[in-house]
Amino acid sequence: MARTPQFDRDTALTNAMSLFWRQGYHVTSMKDIEHALDMRPGSIYAAFESKERLFREALASYGESIKESFASTLATGERELDGVTNLTLSMVEQTQSGIPSKACMLIKTLLELSNSKNMDNQVVKDYMSELQQMFVQKFRHVIAAGELSPHAQPERLARLYQSSIIGLSVMAQRDLPVEELQQLAEDINAQLLPAHQS
Repeated sequence: MARTPQFDRDTALTNAMSLFWRQGYHVTSMKDIEHALDMRPGSIYAAFESKERLFREALASYGESIKESFASTLATGERELDGVTNLTLSMVEQTQSGIPSKACMLIKTLLELSNSKNMDNQVVKDYMSELQQMFVQKFRHVIAAGELSPHAQPERLARLYQSSIIGLSVMAQRDLPVEELQQLAEDINAQLLPAHQS
């Protein structure tokens, strides 16, 4: 009978996710992983088979958590549009928590793997597409509620909004003062959304 690994898989994946987010896939060594997960090499390979499998599982865990987090925030507020503006502002709040800002690991991984010959970035592209489709559905609800012009195009709004919050996430990596990031988030909301109101 096979022995059950004596470790918390979710905790290990969370630690791996944080490590890969900080350092990227290629720079991270097995020694780094051993230290972050507090596991011996044999235990790591027994549980995850390889560094790449661990990375992909951590990325999947992160991607699913981002989808849940985005969906939860988009559902907040009295108006349909409130969820969109709240999501923009929440991107700044994440920078103060000491954990990866929403979607940051996806963006960094997309850029890193785009230049990799050994690993493809399709899984990241898929998550980005799923998030964009989530925005499309939200903007459809916003338009249906009469909070944006009936002539607004939810697909175009979703692409523009996603590119805006990606830019906000990148700007957060510059270690700008939180006041400047908050102003940027407010400017994104003010410039992107009212421009499409009737």
